[in-house]
Amino acid sequence: MWLLPALLIATAIACSIPLSAYFAWLMDGKYRAPRALRWFENLLDTGPQDWKQYVLSMLVFTVGLFVFGYVVLSLQPIAPLNPRGLGWLEPTTIFNTVISFMTNTNLQHYAGETALSNFSQTFFILPNMFLSASVGFCALAAIIRAFRGEATVGNFFVDMWRVAMYIYVPVALIFGIIFMQQGMPMTFNSTESRRRSSRARWAWTTKARPSRRRSSWALLRPSSRSRCSAPTAAASMA
Repeated sequence: MWLLPALLIATAIACSIPLSAYFAWLMDGKYRAPRALRWFENLLDTGPQDWKQYVLSMLVFTVGLFVFGYVVLSLQPIAPLNPRGLGWLEPTTIFNTVISFMTNTNLQHYAGETALSNFSQTFFILPNMFLSASVGFCALAAIIRAFRGEATVGNFFVDMWRVAMYIYVPVALIFGIIFMQQGMPMTFNSTESRRRSSRARWAWTTKARPSRRRSSWALLRPSSRSRCSAPTAAASMA
């Protein structure tokens, strides 16, 4: 009973030690990035920031994300990649969806597979899975630097680049390869294609274990012979 919770806690602790060392090495700028990535990172580096400059940069970036997300979701009916012809979401739903990512709460009052088009999911949901989480990570990194007594807390835009490109993107690529190897579908078709895939997999599972599943159903429903004999018995009694 306690084996699985204990194993999860032990695994989390074991993973936290090398990962925390890697995150600290990365956020302190002790790595050497490839030339192309280093060139773009240097463009983002405007110099060290104190906590006021850092917070202001984070707020400006977050407001920009909010406006972009609200526009993307508002354009859903006329945007491409909408094979099911989904219409507008309620303005309050759009606001709740966008602001939940901006505040790192991810409070969802919608079902992505039924309410959002491929365009909305590709250009709003997917980028914010990286950018919104990166904002929270950067804020935590700045707080840790302030607790260490440093005069500056880093540069927000450089931190965003480091977190998104050197932490989240590699992890996403690794898990993406695992999902593809396991047969996870990725398509711009409608949800009907995914439903057929689920039925096919269920049919394969049922075929793999026919005897056990049939015996279970036999206990729950009467056989065809008993259903046919019941009217005959009733007729004979009449």
